[in-house]
Formats: sequence, C-alpha cells, structure tokens
Amino acid sequence: MAGQEQRLSMTSPIVLTKENFYGMGTHKKCYQLPQFPNMCVKIPYNDGGVKDLEREIRYIHVMEHQHKKTALLPEYYGPVKTNYGTGQVFEMICNADGSPCHTMEEVLESPELLKQYFSLLVDALLKLKRELADKEIITMGLYPENVLFQQKEDGTYQIRLVNDMGCKTFIPLEYMFHFFARRRVVKRWQEFCETIMRKYPSQLAAELVRKIA
Repeated sequence: MAGQEQRLSMTSPIVLTKENFYGMGTHKKCYQLPQFPNMCVKIPYNDGGVKDLEREIRYIHVMEHQHKKTALLPEYYGPVKTNYGTGQVFEMICNADGSPCHTMEEVLESPELLKQYFSLLVDALLKLKRELADKEIITMGLYPENVLFQQKEDGTYQIRLVNDMGCKTFIPLEYMFHFFARRRVVKRWQEFCETIMRKYPSQLAAELVRKIA
C-alpha cells in the first residue's frame, strides 16, 4: 500500500468521471479512484462537507495517537487533487470479490434479506457493540446506511463503519477521558436501537433490537 500512496500523491490532478461516481450524502460526494479501485475519494461540495472531513481526519489521528487499532473504520490515505477539487482518500470498502457490501439499511428494508441474515446480523452487531465499548470509538451517530457488512475471503463477515467518525464539540472530552467516552458510546448505541425500532417497524427488526440492546 505504501507504493500506491506514493504514486497517488504524485498524480495531480486525478481526473474523475461520472463512471467513477459511487454515491453522495448531504455534504460529500464519493468517487472510486480509477487507478486504485480499492480506494475512494470523498469530495465536499459545501461547508458542511469540509467540516465533516476535518472532523473525521482529526479523529483518525486521535486514534493513531492513542494506539487504537480497529478494523471497523476505513483506512485513510491523505488528500489528493482532482478535477472536482481537493478530496480525501479513504479505503474503498467492498467484499473480498470486489462486489459492493450490503448496508444494514438494505438488509432491514428487505424482509427476505433480514430473514436470511438475521443470525449473522445479531452476532455481528453484538461484536460491534463490544468493540465500540472496548476501544471507546466515538461517532456522531450510528446510522444503518453507514453500517456495512463486508464479506471476507474466508466467507465470514465483519462490520465496517463509514462516515460520522468522531465528535464535533469544541473541546472533545470524549477523546481525553474514559468516563465521557463510555457515556457517549452507550448513548449512541441506545439511539441506534431507537432508530431501528422507529424506521423499520417489523416484528423481526424488533426481535433484533431485543437481542442487541
């Protein structure tokens, strides 16, 4: 990967086209890098996007400083110039075969997928809950559309989180004190369960929440 980073930094600017477009949110657009399909570039298109990326990158540096290793968060590779402006390069999270990962939102919205993956979902979310607590991982919120189920080469699945890393408070006490970090993690998990119950009012979704709450 170091070689890729070096070649990436020397490419100025990278030309992106509509074929590279992957998706967009409220503040950022995401493109798959044509030279490196295992990377994507997030490009802000308003002030909110700039602040989002600054917060996420700052939190990644906090995690590195605290020597916290986790596979939950995508790898970050640095800034790059593109024909759409400066963007930030992250790992492109996909399955081992290169196919897109299912999001939790997709699974919850499909009765067939929810039934098929229910046991997997319970086990994976309980592992997520433990790792968030053990590593004191801070997020703006846990949203089903940002929770990905990544299939590994051995056929097993792991959860990956994209977007909304860190917190936006001026003095982030969660980064400095265990008490505030643990309180934030518990609060976010409660909100996550409440979101599932509110947005996906099915009996199986309610059973899912009962098992992971």
